[in-house]
Amino acid sequence: MQFSTLLTSALAISFAAAAPASADGSNSYTIKVINHCAFDVWPALGNDVNSPVDIAYADSGFQLWPGADKTITIPNLVNAARLFGRTGCDANGRNCAVGDCGSDKCLKNTGVPGVTLAEFSWSAMRLIFYNISLISGYNLPMQIKTVGGDACKTYTCTSKDCSDDMAYQPWSSKNPCIGCDLAQNYEVIFCPKA
Repeated sequence: MQFSTLLTSALAISFAAAAPASADGSNSYTIKVINHCAFDVWPALGNDVNSPVDIAYADSGFQLWPGADKTITIPNLVNAARLFGRTGCDANGRNCAVGDCGSDKCLKNTGVPGVTLAEFSWSAMRLIFYNISLISGYNLPMQIKTVGGDACKTYTCTSKDCSDDMAYQPWSSKNPCIGCDLAQNYEVIFCPKA
């Protein structure tokens, strides 16, 4: 699985010690996944194959109907995670037109082409780095924002041509990635409302 350049660099220098507890005392953060699209989205969430712990298997693939949401807990020891929306899937979350990972769960298989990615990586600097990446392609409008704690940057990418200030583009050397305090929780919104 290939992560964006800045996230990979952050991982290389940051995983020297055990994960500290976040500011609220927990050893995790949450990502609330929201579907504002007019169609079903099958979010897939996987972690880096070198993570010392895994995301809960049940959270690695699921269905979100229009207007639905699901909150996922990510242990801080998951050193990197990718979330993307699969579309055109059958009733079991398989055979997706875009983003198919060969199963209804995608825990260790998030390197599929053609999808808009939300990327997160834990840092021993007590930060979570996050961004939107189009390195694998583009299939859905996406927004990432923080919830709780101090507000950090909101990224919104509503087309494959969004600026490299909002999403990591394969043609750009710029990676819009920001580190946010562990006290933060996140929302990833598919088809964000204007």
